[in-house]
Amino acid sequence: MNMFKTKLKRLFFASILFFLFLSFTPVSAALVNCGNDGQNPCTFNDLMAMISGVIDYILFQIVPPIAVITIVIAAINLMTSSGDPSKLEQAKKTLIWIVLGLVVVYGAWAIVTGFITALGGKEGSGVFQFFKTE
Repeated sequence: MNMFKTKLKRLFFASILFFLFLSFTPVSAALVNCGNDGQNPCTFNDLMAMISGVIDYILFQIVPPIAVITIVIAAINLMTSSGDPSKLEQAKKTLIWIVLGLVVVYGAWAIVTGFITALGGKEGSGVFQFFKTE
C-alpha cells in the first residue's frame, strides 16, 4: 500500500508540473480561421492546416515538458536507488525508454515532414500546404 501512495504522489506531482507548463504556452491563433461571418468558407486545406497545427502544438508544446518531467523523475529515482540493483536497473530502463520515445516521435515527424516537402509541400507554411487548390 505504501508503494501505491508513493506512485500516486509522484503522479500528482507530475500532473501539477504538467499543467503549470501547459498554462504558460502561448495561444496565438484559433484552430480554424475560416467559416465565420465575413470569412471564406472552410476548405479541405483548412482542415489539413488545423490538423498540422494540432500536431505541431502537441509535438512542440506538450511533449517537451512531459519529457523533461519524466527525465527528472527517472533521474531522481536513479540517484535515490541507494545501490539497489533492481531500482538502478529500473531507472536506467526508464531513461532509455524516454529517449527512445522521443527519437520515435520526432523521427516520425521529421520523416513525414520530409516526405511531404519532397512531394511539393511548402516549408514553413504548414505540413499539409500541398493540398492547396488555389
